[in-house]
Amino acid sequence: MIYDKISNISKYKGLNANLDATIKYIEKNDIFNITEPEVIISSGAKLLNMEVTPYKEKDAWFERHGIMADLHVILEDEKLHFEYHDDLDEKIIKEWDSKQDVELFTAKNHRVTFNAKKGEFLLFWPGEAHAPKISDTKSKMKKIVIKIKIN
Repeated sequence: MIYDKISNISKYKGLNANLDATIKYIEKNDIFNITEPEVIISSGAKLLNMEVTPYKEKDAWFERHGIMADLHVILEDEKLHFEYHDDLDEKIIKEWDSKQDVELFTAKNHRVTFNAKKGEFLLFWPGEAHAPKISDTKSKMKKIVIKIKIN
């Protein structure tokens, strides 16, 4: 997992070719003013520009991916949780779906809470459980997630 300011994203070049393509895209575009709902960055990276309904803290669930990393670009303040999958006391909501590359589950505990601010990003590698889009005060939230093929 990586948590940093988007202005520092160039430091992470060289970790994966699809991540490099994503970084190059972010360097050349105003990531905070993307209007398209979806942008194909490369054959292994896709940007999703969404308006979502956030989860209340008590209703948040974790997701885990097997092939894709999730790069969350923070457009407005957002709470996210992180936990090592092996440390979760979990109840599976959705069994592993290889087509969608996702497994969903509830969890009673979490190791880290991020109160992320606009201008930051979080990169969750495959296998890292994360609970995004948490807010007890907002009814809608703007969000960019870039799906990056790693495996």
